[in-house]
Amino acid sequence: MNKKKGDNTSKNIMNEEDVRFECYDGLYVCEQCEYLLNRTFLHIISKDYSYINSYDCPRCHVQMPQKPLLDEIEENSLKCPDCEEEKLEIR
Repeated sequence: MNKKKGDNTSKNIMNEEDVRFECYDGLYVCEQCEYLLNRTFLHIISKDYSYINSYDCPRCHVQMPQKPLLDEIEENSLKCPDCEEEKLEIR
Protein backbone atom coordinates (compact mmCIF):
# COMPACT_ATOMS: atom_id res chain seq x y z
CA MET A 1 0.00 0.00 0.00
CA ASN A 2 1.27 3.44 -0.84
CA LYS A 3 1.70 5.67 2.19
CA LYS A 4 0.07 9.05 1.75
CA LYS A 5 0.06 12.16 3.87
CA GLY A 6 -3.44 11.45 5.22
CA ASP A 7 -2.78 7.96 6.63
CA ASN A 8 -2.78 9.08 10.29
CA THR A 9 -5.92 11.08 9.61
CA SER A 10 -7.55 7.88 8.30
CA LYS A 11 -6.96 6.16 11.63
CA ASN A 12 -8.37 9.13 13.59
CA ILE A 13 -11.43 9.37 11.32
CA MET A 14 -12.41 5.76 12.13
CA ASN A 15 -13.35 6.91 15.66
CA GLU A 16 -15.89 9.46 14.43
CA GLU A 17 -19.62 8.76 14.63
CA ASP A 18 -20.74 9.21 11.03
CA VAL A 19 -17.99 7.18 9.38
CA ARG A 20 -18.72 4.49 6.81
CA PHE A 21 -16.16 2.17 5.39
CA GLU A 22 -15.86 -0.62 2.88
CA CYS A 23 -13.04 -3.10 3.40
CA TYR A 24 -12.45 -6.46 1.72
CA ASP A 25 -9.79 -8.61 0.04
CA GLY A 26 -9.75 -7.78 -3.63
CA LEU A 27 -8.09 -8.86 -6.82
CA TYR A 28 -6.49 -6.02 -8.77
CA VAL A 29 -5.45 -6.49 -12.42
CA CYS A 30 -2.79 -4.19 -13.85
CA GLU A 31 -4.16 -2.47 -16.94
CA GLN A 32 -0.72 -2.37 -18.55
CA CYS A 33 0.86 -5.79 -17.95
CA GLU A 34 -2.15 -7.75 -16.53
CA TYR A 35 -0.31 -8.63 -13.30
CA LEU A 36 -2.68 -9.99 -10.65
CA LEU A 37 -2.41 -8.49 -7.17
CA ASN A 38 -4.43 -9.77 -4.20
CA ARG A 39 -4.66 -6.93 -1.65
CA THR A 40 -7.07 -5.30 0.76
CA PHE A 41 -9.43 -2.65 -0.60
CA LEU A 42 -10.26 0.11 1.91
CA HIS A 43 -12.61 3.03 1.36
CA ILE A 44 -13.33 5.34 4.32
CA ILE A 45 -16.04 8.00 4.04
CA SER A 46 -17.04 10.65 6.56
CA LYS A 47 -18.83 13.95 6.33
CA ASP A 48 -15.62 15.84 5.55
CA TYR A 49 -13.21 13.14 4.43
CA SER A 50 -12.78 10.34 1.90
CA TYR A 51 -9.88 7.92 1.52
CA ILE A 52 -9.21 5.01 -0.86
CA ASN A 53 -5.98 3.05 -0.62
CA SER A 54 -3.92 2.52 -3.75
CA TYR A 55 -1.24 0.17 -5.03
CA ASP A 56 1.45 0.18 -7.68
CA CYS A 57 2.02 -2.87 -9.87
CA PRO A 58 5.02 -4.85 -8.55
CA ARG A 59 5.93 -5.85 -12.11
CA CYS A 60 5.70 -2.64 -14.18
CA HIS A 61 5.28 -0.02 -11.40
CA VAL A 62 2.17 1.58 -12.93
CA GLN A 63 -0.63 2.51 -10.54
CA MET A 64 -3.17 -0.31 -10.24
CA PRO A 65 -6.87 0.45 -10.83
CA GLN A 66 -8.49 2.24 -7.91
CA LYS A 67 -10.97 -0.58 -7.28
CA PRO A 68 -10.41 -4.34 -7.50
CA LEU A 69 -12.41 -6.64 -9.73
CA LEU A 70 -15.92 -7.33 -8.54
CA ASP A 71 -16.75 -10.65 -6.93
CA GLU A 72 -19.28 -11.35 -9.66
CA ILE A 73 -16.75 -11.79 -12.48
CA GLU A 74 -17.12 -14.87 -14.59
CA GLU A 75 -14.59 -17.66 -14.29
CA ASN A 76 -13.62 -17.56 -17.95
CA SER A 77 -12.91 -13.84 -18.07
CA LEU A 78 -9.30 -13.95 -16.82
CA LYS A 79 -6.33 -15.49 -18.60
CA CYS A 80 -3.32 -16.86 -16.78
CA PRO A 81 -0.80 -13.97 -16.62
CA ASP A 82 2.13 -16.37 -17.14
CA CYS A 83 1.09 -18.49 -20.11
CA GLU A 84 -1.77 -16.24 -21.35
CA GLU A 85 -3.60 -19.31 -22.64
CA GLU A 86 -5.28 -21.10 -19.74
CA LYS A 87 -8.17 -19.53 -17.85
CA LEU A 88 -7.94 -18.85 -14.14
CA GLU A 89 -10.20 -20.79 -11.80
CA ILE A 90 -11.96 -18.58 -9.26
CA ARG A 91 -12.93 -20.22 -5.99
